[in-house]
Amino acid sequence: MVCLPFLAGSQRLRHAVALNSLQCDLSRVVGPSLGGVALWAWGCFWCFFVNALSFLPLSWGLYTMHHRQPLLDADEALLKRFADGFRFVREDRVILLLIGMVAAASLFGFPYLALMPIIARKLFTNDAQGMGYLPGGGGVGAVMGGPVV
Repeated sequence: MVCLPFLAGSQRLRHAVALNSLQCDLSRVVGPSLGGVALWAWGCFWCFFVNALSFLPLSWGLYTMHHRQPLLDADEALLKRFADGFRFVREDRVILLLIGMVAAASLFGFPYLALMPIIARKLFTNDAQGMGYLPGGGGVGAVMGGPVV
């Protein structure tokens, strides 16, 4: 998740999570659609080049953040922190259910993204344009379904 509590503050965390979810769903609509058009119009090299350039503002933003994350005690072991996190998830039924739902979606739902180029090639005659339609359609569904949940 991009909007972590130390960036948003605990009072605005719910709004930050909702905005982050909306941003992810909108990127699933806009990104593949624009990517398919760019791939069709300019080719692979320029798509990868523009993608590489798109990481520069994020890198600059992360570089300019100073000491926003609380520093860890040197005495506290990493494995102990992992054990505490797993214990918390195991003891809280709601968190365990949510983690289970995300795990099931990741295991059974998201592999379709790896198969998307083959599906685009079989369904559409123009690979790049078809590849833009398929993930864009999934993103439209996610954006439309977001307010319902």
